[in-house]
Amino acid sequence: MRASFALISILLLSALALADVYYPAEIKVENVGELETQVNATWTIVLDGDVSTLEEVHLVVFGFSNYSSQYVKSFSASPQPALNISGNGEDYSLDFTWKNPQSNTLEATAQFVLVTNFQNNSLTRPQPFPFDSQVGFLKDSPLVFINDEMNAQTQAFSQDTSDAFQIAAGVSEWVHNNMVYDLQYAEVNLTAPEAFAIRRGVCDEYSHLAAAFMRHLGIPAKVSVGYVFSGESWGLHSWIEIYSPENNVWISTDPTFNEMGVLDATHLRMVSVEDQSYASEESSMVGSDHVGMKLLRNVSISVIRSQDLAKHATLSVIGSEFNITAETIYANVSNPFDEYIFAPVTIREPLNSTLFGESDRLVYLKPHETRQLEWVVSFPGLEKGFVYTYSITVSTLGEEKEIHFSKSPGPKEDQIPIGGTTTTRTKSPCQVSVAILALIPAILFVRRN
Repeated sequence: MRASFALISILLLSALALADVYYPAEIKVENVGELETQVNATWTIVLDGDVSTLEEVHLVVFGFSNYSSQYVKSFSASPQPALNISGNGEDYSLDFTWKNPQSNTLEATAQFVLVTNFQNNSLTRPQPFPFDSQVGFLKDSPLVFINDEMNAQTQAFSQDTSDAFQIAAGVSEWVHNNMVYDLQYAEVNLTAPEAFAIRRGVCDEYSHLAAAFMRHLGIPAKVSVGYVFSGESWGLHSWIEIYSPENNVWISTDPTFNEMGVLDATHLRMVSVEDQSYASEESSMVGSDHVGMKLLRNVSISVIRSQDLAKHATLSVIGSEFNITAETIYANVSNPFDEYIFAPVTIREPLNSTLFGESDRLVYLKPHETRQLEWVVSFPGLEKGFVYTYSITVSTLGEEKEIHFSKSPGPKEDQIPIGGTTTTRTKSPCQVSVAILALIPAILFVRRN
C-alpha cells in the first residue's frame, strides 16, 4: 500500500525558471529565417530526509514540439523516459521514473537538436470574418478571458472589416503598442483583464491579452511556450498561434516582439496550451511523509547553423522636410509574394527628438500590395548657429534602411552661414570661429526578453 504522495511543480515562465542560465549566440535576430540549435537540459531533484522508505520518484517535463515550423532532428535522454504525446501529436512530455531511490539527489538529462523555420506556412487564401472552426481554443481558460471593461476595445478590432487577417494583425499590434514591458511582473501570472487594466507585464501577459481578444472575436488562439533569443541571451518566452480554416494552418503571432506569420527562427516551441498556467513541469514521490523535495532546472542552448530570412517584405524609405525643426518620414512596405504576409516595421528616431506616430507597426499586406507608412519627427530646442546631422533607421524582418539628413534652425544674430559651418563677424575680419557639428546618433534597437 502506498503510504503517501507528494507533488511539486514549477511553471515554465515562473521566477524559478527565469533564474536559469542561458548561453548567448552571435546572431542577428531579425534576419534569422532558419535555425538549427542544440538544447542541453538538466533537471535535478533534491530530496531532504531519509529516502530509504521511498517507493518511487517521478519527473514529468516538456520536450520540444514537432510541428510545421519546427522538427526535432535528434533526441537522447538519461535515464530513459516514457514519452507522452499531446497537442494533436505535436507536443510531448518526458516521464522519468526512479524506483526505490537510494540517493538524495536525482538527475535527469536530455539533449535535443532542433530545426526551426517559420517560412514553411503559406497563406494563399483570404480568411473571411466571421468564420466557424472546430479546432478548439475558443473557450475561456483560467488566465484568458475578457470582462466588461474589455468589450468596447474587443469590438473596435472588427469594425468596418470582414478580413480576419486584418483583425488579428490589429489585435497583435494594439497589444504590442499599448502594453509596457515590465519585469516586475515576471513572478506574477496576471489574467487578461488584469493585464488590460494596468497595461503592464511580460510576455505571458502580452500573450494572454492577445489570446483573450482573439477568442472573444471567434478566432481560435492557443498560447505557445518555449525559448527565444533576445539579441543577447536565450530565455523562456511565450507567444500565441491563431487558426485560419481557409488555409488550414496555425499562424504564429508574437505581440511582445510585434511579429506575425513569419517569426524569427529563434522561437523554439516546447508546448502549446490554453494559457500559461497549464505549462508546468512536475516532480512527485510516493512512500514517505517526511521527505522534502526541490526541483531545479538548468538549460543551455547553442546555435549549430543559422540561415538568413528568405521570405520578407521589401522596404524603401525617404524623408521630406516638414519645416526647419521637423521631418516627415515615409516608408513604402511591399509584398512581392502571391500570398498574404505580415510585416513588422520599426522606426528608431534620434536622441532628443519627438516621434509622432507609433514607432512599431504591424503591416498586413495582401499579395503584391504596397502600403505607405508616415511618421513626423520633430527636433525641439535646436540652437541657432549650428548644423545638426541626424540618422533615422526603419527596419522590418530581413531588411533595414537608414537615412541621414541635416537641420539648421538658422544663424545666430550677425552670423552668415557658410556650407555646413557658420562664421561669426567680429570687429577684426581675421578672427573666425567655426560652429560645432552636432552629430546625434540613432537609438539602437534592444530586443526585450
